[in-house]
Amino acid sequence: MKNQDVSNSPQPNSPNDQTRVMVIDDDLHIHAAMGMVLENAGYDHVSVLPQKLEERLSTYQPTVIILDLSMPGFDGIEVLGLLRLHGFNGRVIVMSGNDRDLIESARRVGQSYGLRMGAGLEKPLRARDILAAVRSGEEATPSPNRMSEIARGFASGEFRFHYQPKYDMRTRTLVGFESLVRWQHPERGLLLPDAFLSQLASGGFRSELARASLKDAVAQLEEWHELGSTTNISINVALEDATDPAFLLQLTAAVNAMSAPPASLTIELLEGAADIDLFAAAAALTRARLLGVNVSIDDFGTQSSSLARLQHLPANEIKIDRTFITNLQKFRQDQVIVRSVLTMARELGLSAVVEGIEDLETARTLLEMGCVYGQGWYFAKAMPAEDATQLLQEQSKPGVHRFG
Repeated sequence: MKNQDVSNSPQPNSPNDQTRVMVIDDDLHIHAAMGMVLENAGYDHVSVLPQKLEERLSTYQPTVIILDLSMPGFDGIEVLGLLRLHGFNGRVIVMSGNDRDLIESARRVGQSYGLRMGAGLEKPLRARDILAAVRSGEEATPSPNRMSEIARGFASGEFRFHYQPKYDMRTRTLVGFESLVRWQHPERGLLLPDAFLSQLASGGFRSELARASLKDAVAQLEEWHELGSTTNISINVALEDATDPAFLLQLTAAVNAMSAPPASLTIELLEGAADIDLFAAAAALTRARLLGVNVSIDDFGTQSSSLARLQHLPANEIKIDRTFITNLQKFRQDQVIVRSVLTMARELGLSAVVEGIEDLETARTLLEMGCVYGQGWYFAKAMPAEDATQLLQEQSKPGVHRFG
């Protein structure tokens, strides 16, 4: 059992030896209980009183912080601001005995500060929930061995792309796909992005992934065009990479060589650096639009400057993030936000795509709000290219629909 503000290190070569957990709470019983859970799981950890946080951050560098929101005299929101000032780049997990919507609000505050917010924890705490939250983003910084694995993966074509369908919910027709990366690891099997994407980005492979996704999408569009389809594929590219001259050269060459219409390709802009020059980005993306390619602002509403990006960048689509959809039936504030964004998109002449639709009730609610385009597990999960091709061919038959 751990005493407050005393760290514990795992045994060498422990599977958790890269994860360091800091618990910030004013309750010593929470320190003891969480310390026992983390220690039994082999995690390096420390428990800290909020007033000692700045002092402790100078001697201990956590990769994960678990933060209580309700601490008299020093609440969790104040701590989030402090972590922002310190430039903390690990994950933050907030916990509280208050309503779930308050936890979600705190997570959004943290996201607006540029912090990496994990899933929230509700009190009373369960050991399995604590460990699941800690494990959800482990190994964000790749080891040298992992770096070589990633490099090998790109060289040998292990990174592949699956396609999640997007639908016109009014007519129940397929309108396109989002390209989502997978890693066909030779030893661990098919890995989803949560298992490697943060490592890939922090290891300097993000631009290589952008180039690979563009190459794959263009090849797939060409294959489908030969089958008589002009469906759309959207690829995820960080804003910095989308405006990089090398990427723009690749994009220009690919579009000029395509037989498929340029409008069949969409660049979905992921969250980028907060200090990126939006005027320079606008110039680069205007060149992409002049090629005939679509530009979409991904995760709209969660980025620290979504409205500024919408104002400056030549986007013709926005994607409403799943964080506003998950609890759409439960929280009125999410309903108001989604309805407002849909109205704004219509008045600006933009397409709006809603992500994360997982049930019929949510789909119906969105339709009533005027939503046209949607994707999520209710319609279909991401699928390999051959399955997407089969789906396209099925959809071309009269009276055949994938859902409903």
